[in-house]
Amino acid sequence: MMDSFVSPSLVSASGVIAAFAAGHTDLKKPTDASLMPFSFDVVAGYIDSAWDWSTLVAEVNNSTWKAHTVLGAVEGKESLGGLFNPTTTTKGNKVVLLAGSSDAQKEGLEWKWDSLKLKLVVGEVTKPTASEPNQWIEWTEFKSLWSQVSVSAHERQFRGLLPSGGSGVLMEDGTLVFPLMAGDKSENIYSMIICSTDNGSNWALSEGMSSADCLNPRVTEWEDHFS
Repeated sequence: MMDSFVSPSLVSASGVIAAFAAGHTDLKKPTDASLMPFSFDVVAGYIDSAWDWSTLVAEVNNSTWKAHTVLGAVEGKESLGGLFNPTTTTKGNKVVLLAGSSDAQKEGLEWKWDSLKLKLVVGEVTKPTASEPNQWIEWTEFKSLWSQVSVSAHERQFRGLLPSGGSGVLMEDGTLVFPLMAGDKSENIYSMIICSTDNGSNWALSEGMSSADCLNPRVTEWEDHFS
């Protein structure tokens, strides 16, 4: 059971409403001293947009309604993966989810986190009439975007990239846009965007970015522009 949820986002596609969050599990008293004291997964709760308020309340109060894992951290005795700040948008009947990921390695009695990188996963709303809610969206395998943006990131001496959480934007011309934070070796944090003009096949970092220590950016479309 998860202890808390952070970085929520909400999308609606083809009659399904999906609420996403990073699910936090606190291992307060791990039985194995080599386990991390906490972990994060990306989880989602699914709602039928046809439900009225009383139906929604009844479903949520039903013991079978729960958050389902979309992206799970890989756990081991000497390593662990963490997933952070799920950020979502939709295009047609597809849900596009971008999350930050980092692996931790055990060194002696301490854990050391690697640099933050980006993982993308796309889900297609199928919603079979007789299915359980966790089958309403079929998710593809995640893919890492680091290979596509690493050259640009290294040129600017970025050590890690992290989505800001919340919602991305689908522009009128079909461009997918997500807000990001980038950290450099001096531990300065900058806000910028990452975008795709070909339905998520290829991604590029924006040329511009904020001044240092501008955190938690959000994006919105306004008259064919975003801000």
